[in-house]
Amino acid sequence: IFYSTPTVYTEAKNKAGAVWEVRQDDIFPLADGPHQYWSGYFTSRPALKKQVRLASNFLNAARQLEVLSGVTAEEVDKPTLRPSPAVGTSWTDSLEGTVGVATHHDGMSGTERQAVADDYAQRIAESHTEVEAGVALSLQRLMGIQAELHHCNCNTAGNCLNMSVCA
Repeated sequence: IFYSTPTVYTEAKNKAGAVWEVRQDDIFPLADGPHQYWSGYFTSRPALKKQVRLASNFLNAARQLEVLSGVTAEEVDKPTLRPSPAVGTSWTDSLEGTVGVATHHDGMSGTERQAVADDYAQRIAESHTEVEAGVALSLQRLMGIQAELHHCNCNTAGNCLNMSVCA
């Protein structure tokens, strides 16, 4: 087995006498029919992209707390209502699956239909709630305290959109 590099590949193509296509135009926006353009790839759906980025960051921290604390999904006991594709059996798995689906090429490029973007956002929010409960329990265990910890945000209440309810 030989693992190549871009340099080795390019040198081999040049030695083979490959003729490289030279483009004078731009391939974006892409058109797949008359008057049917795909544009806004990397600038569309900024709220969903931010939600995915924040969920991914939270997921990474939660995984570490899960391992350090040993808290199980049975202890968290707050399963996601509409779980993502099955990944495993821990309390971080639903968010992991949801973030994985949302980082599909249509999700990150912003080319998915609005109903699909809405579904991604809803699933991330729901699975985020389960992970918040796991993080609270993990921190409680790691700090050795009996008091319940709660997240001060809309997901805890489960009944608000884009507003802060923290007092």
